[in-house]
Amino acid sequence: MACLYQRKHTYWISYYLEGKLVQKSLRTRNERAAIAKKRQIEYQLALGDLHAASKLALPAILQAFCQYLVASRTHKSCRNDLSRLRVFFGPLCEALEPGVPGSKDRNRRSKRRSDKYAGRHVRAELLEDITPQMINRFISARVELDGWSAKSANLMRQVLQSLFRYAIKHHGFRSRDRRYPNPALAVERRREPAGHIRFLDLQEIDRQLRILQDYPVIHGMVATYIYAGLRREEGIWLTQEDVDPTTRLIRVRAKTVNGEFWEAKTKRDRVVPISDVLFDILSSYEPLGKCVWFFPSPTGKRWNPDNFSQD
Repeated sequence: MACLYQRKHTYWISYYLEGKLVQKSLRTRNERAAIAKKRQIEYQLALGDLHAASKLALPAILQAFCQYLVASRTHKSCRNDLSRLRVFFGPLCEALEPGVPGSKDRNRRSKRRSDKYAGRHVRAELLEDITPQMINRFISARVELDGWSAKSANLMRQVLQSLFRYAIKHHGFRSRDRRYPNPALAVERRREPAGHIRFLDLQEIDRQLRILQDYPVIHGMVATYIYAGLRREEGIWLTQEDVDPTTRLIRVRAKTVNGEFWEAKTKRDRVVPISDVLFDILSSYEPLGKCVWFFPSPTGKRWNPDNFSQD
């Protein structure tokens, strides 16, 4: 049973929930309204609909979630998600300090970067403090003030959903508002415009490959992307063992090279056949003998994706 009482003419209620005494204001001075709210709370207690919210320190839960992302996601996916969390929360834990997101040695391998969104991060001490309204206000402000696209807004919504899902599963997160067990799910997804996809015709493909004729490595890579349909990093991570001219197959598979692990975006290995056109192009291509990479950079190492795209 619940008990009503007054403090400075305002009605309060007290009751036991999961063995703990709960005392809270009903925010009314009207006795009839207070009695109605008391009956509603007693009804919810009888059904078991009321629950005590958890209390998870935000920096600790963020650090644990970031470590979970590093262990469960590909490097690129993890890096992008950490960047979005940094934009929303700021450098609230060690994993979200400014620098190259997801780098193992941030101080040695990268320069410190300024915080672009300093002063505009969402401030909270507990994860339970984050509400759908706070998320909506933050995303709307970024769309209006910073020109975020609908896709950027939806990706932020998605990583916050993952954060709460992780907290529910691994740390017993319980929202203060029972209507929203996962507060980020209450944020409406924005409608993304249909993307415009442009395909090269056969004449454009021939022209592109002719332009790259004097650059054998990039020529071979571009031909592989066009005729084998590989993603950018799948081509960059090809080793000489992955390309088999005898069986005319390209093996896109997870690997560890020089202590660095890589796997495809889909996290599944696959085999891609080499077409006749691509076979003729790769037959005239000779990779470096002592290099592990099938398409090495000018320094004989693995290409940096952005440097390759720029070249």
